[in-house]
Amino acid sequence: MKIKKRFALLIFLCFLMTVVLSYTYSEDGIILGEYIVYQRDFSNNKNFLIETRVHRGNAPELFLLNMKENVSQSICAPEMAIIYTPKVNDRGDFSYVKYINSNAFGCELFFNNRKIAEGNKIEILDISDEYLFYYSYKNNLGGNPCCLYQFEIDNETTKIIKEFNKERIVRGVFDIVSECLLLNYWDETIMNNIVVKYEIKDGKITNAEKYGNKNEMAILWQDNSQYYVELIKFKNDNSKYLYNAYFFYYLYQSGEPFSITNNYGGRISWNESYRLLGLIELYEKTSNMMVLQDIEKTINGILSVTNKNLKVNLSKEQCLNLWSTKKYSISKETELNLLVDDAMILWPLVKAVNSGMGEEVSAKIIQTAEELFCVFEKDYFGGNYFFEKGIDFSVDGICLPWNQQNAMGLMLIELYKNTGNEKYYRICREMITSFKNEWIVKDNYIAWHYWPIMFYEGWSIIDEISLNTPSKNKTEDLLLEDVSHAGLNLEFILSYHDTFKDNIISCEDINKISNNINKWCFKDGFARFISGDIEYSPKGYNYHIPHHWAKLKNDHLDAYFTSLHDHVNPDFDNMSLLIAYAVKYDPDIEVGFEYKQITSSEFVSMKVKDREQYIEYFINKRDAI
Repeated sequence: MKIKKRFALLIFLCFLMTVVLSYTYSEDGIILGEYIVYQRDFSNNKNFLIETRVHRGNAPELFLLNMKENVSQSICAPEMAIIYTPKVNDRGDFSYVKYINSNAFGCELFFNNRKIAEGNKIEILDISDEYLFYYSYKNNLGGNPCCLYQFEIDNETTKIIKEFNKERIVRGVFDIVSECLLLNYWDETIMNNIVVKYEIKDGKITNAEKYGNKNEMAILWQDNSQYYVELIKFKNDNSKYLYNAYFFYYLYQSGEPFSITNNYGGRISWNESYRLLGLIELYEKTSNMMVLQDIEKTINGILSVTNKNLKVNLSKEQCLNLWSTKKYSISKETELNLLVDDAMILWPLVKAVNSGMGEEVSAKIIQTAEELFCVFEKDYFGGNYFFEKGIDFSVDGICLPWNQQNAMGLMLIELYKNTGNEKYYRICREMITSFKNEWIVKDNYIAWHYWPIMFYEGWSIIDEISLNTPSKNKTEDLLLEDVSHAGLNLEFILSYHDTFKDNIISCEDINKISNNINKWCFKDGFARFISGDIEYSPKGYNYHIPHHWAKLKNDHLDAYFTSLHDHVNPDFDNMSLLIAYAVKYDPDIEVGFEYKQITSSEFVSMKVKDREQYIEYFINKRDAI
């Protein structure tokens, strides 16, 4: 068995922007040892290494290694949070961001294990012996402006050195030799990615050199300790979609960041599930065997961390093959099996089986999906699923939001495709009928609420509906569902229409839903809700990517996905981008691009003419170290 070590996360940028590659693999994909590496960063002198390790079945843990003295120190291992963009300098000073709820909102910045800032979407760019550079968005949702900060290490002072109003920072690095900060960001005014080299003196930008424009995408790369800019011209939009999909696959998602961790923080339900859906879509479009191998490894990883394998102490034996979460329990300590969490995991797993993947474990996956249906059958009444009464959950006994119910519907459609069992079709038909009966239908568009109407009508104590929320006043929902969650409902609608030819969902329905995009998709940003409201929350480009909506035709949304958008959320909450790019890519349309490498010593121009050369291009980027 040949051993292959992968330290490729340094390739992309030593400032380590979310490259997710396994630590040590055999050639056949078996993980060697008890952990994989999620993120890592070496000091410039290579004396120190900081890395986030994911041990099988555990939460990610941050380690600092003194390479000269061969000493390893555990920094932290929060069960519910995610440690992000760890950095270390030549003195051994280290910094990291803690995303408290394992999603993009609410995070804290630490320096030498002491909190120095808190905010929204904080990301560390680089650290030297003198400075720490990071950025953060002032607004939790709209995201404007984005502020670039410099933390001076010796006197521990922080200053804003630049505000960005129309730009979204993607990645950056501080060149200690030239004392320049190189930033790669997406500029919404030209809808493209550019690179800017800033000279910084006394906490102020004194000069700026810009690369890229509306017609040329600029990407910042690293080869060993050398940084260079690449200017890229694409043959057509389809070429951009494939480039963006492979960019995210090879440089962000070709490893397994969370498929072997537990699901207590929802990392499998809300991170790996979307990643796996994107990989499936990409493989079906490209037949790339490397993608297939990663799908197989991901499936095996997820199946290795079920409740039974992690020895989770559950009162319900029928949940042993599922994946418990603590994220949504009131106490944050109770292990719960919630319908949406398990359905979100099994939906892509069954979809993979139906696409001819995971053959060795296909029977196990189908059996587990059928068990999920049986476990929650008691909570299903007349076209709606309900939270079990009495569990450690805020709205026990209440109907599930539409997107959570329809996540189960998506899994059941895949299960029906595999088994042909009519009971799954019957449940799906009842669910889509209940959902459609509550649609808001206008002359030219269709929309819906987040919850079923019964939730907004409220309930009283005498109804004895819920123990944890015994009563709720009647409310009116004017905002409607948020665009991100509404995308899950859209997936259910489209999948139902494509699978069952019973005319419950018509082509006219889909056209009207497609028209809804014009309510929330503007030339200068997205509204948060499908109502199009921009007063409650300002429009902007920093909401969760509306990746499900990429399946519908819309000129502005199509143009938006021609750009790289790895700035929107940290990578663990950005997995869905791969889905959007893969969905937009059409394998029947030719692809290609030209690129120029700009370094201090040379100017290189090359062409990528077909899909095979795309693969070669990205493998070279990933393995350049």
